[in-house]
Amino acid sequence: MTSIKLFHLDFYYFLFFHYVYYPFIFLLVRLLLLKSNLFPSKTHWPQPILHTLPYSHYCEKVRWALDLQNEIYLERPHGLMTYAPFSLYYTQAKYRKVPILVLEDNITITGSTDILLYFYEKYPDQYKWLYPNPEVKEIERYLDVQLGEPVMGLIYAIFFNRQNTHTLSCWRSNLERNIPDWESLMFNVIARDFRFVIESNQGPFHSDIKIFLDTLEEVFSHINKLLEERTYLANTSHITAADITFASLSLPLLCPEKMEDLYIKSSDFPRDFQKIIEKFRQTKAGQFALKLYENERTRGNQVQIKKLTSLNA
Repeated sequence: MTSIKLFHLDFYYFLFFHYVYYPFIFLLVRLLLLKSNLFPSKTHWPQPILHTLPYSHYCEKVRWALDLQNEIYLERPHGLMTYAPFSLYYTQAKYRKVPILVLEDNITITGSTDILLYFYEKYPDQYKWLYPNPEVKEIERYLDVQLGEPVMGLIYAIFFNRQNTHTLSCWRSNLERNIPDWESLMFNVIARDFRFVIESNQGPFHSDIKIFLDTLEEVFSHINKLLEERTYLANTSHITAADITFASLSLPLLCPEKMEDLYIKSSDFPRDFQKIIEKFRQTKAGQFALKLYENERTRGNQVQIKKLTSLNA
């Protein structure tokens, strides 16, 4: 498989973000915790709490599985990079990504695949449809890396290209509608800094776009072959974690109309990228994913909280 390296960050930027920015923002939120109820208590909210980046394809994977099972949960959406303090807080500084699932006594499950496995192992009768055979996990692991990572790299390259101000503006507007006001304010500041980091390394980073596209074409070709004699990816009669993984991780690449409130319209991308979207949509794999969104993506069981002032910490 093609080796993917998402970002070529200068050594000084690496030092800044990991040893200055993240510790600073973590301490800031801890101080805010003393004055406000940013972190909901499981005593006051017994359902699982899912911390997300609203537009993240990995977070969409978890939401899809839980919604399809009619699971009731609290979704706590965050802004770009402002999610890190919450992840660090709940994992005792061991993990700084999303999604994370917070359970009773602040027990935390990290990562989309581990969250799905948690529900499958804890509630095997209700969630047996997720992993009905061993092939599901094999396909899921393959897609998590070979599809999820290059999609993320490709989309960030598009969002933070200095010529795509309209695309970035639409993306920011959608994100700001789904996150708390104070995170929205910080996001507007951080987005500019993050864009500067990307642009300062534009040469090597943007040279990876072809690598991203080549890898994605390879993945879609593999899925096309699986679907030649199968209705679902793992040769089952119903949707599984493998199908959800493929469709959700393809979200930024296919821009399904049903998900425009969380993401952005395909028409808001630059014309060149619109052609790429249409190309992947027209594949057998792309049509399969879009059909899943249309027929099997239920929504509405989660309670999304932007402001937690009514919850006690």
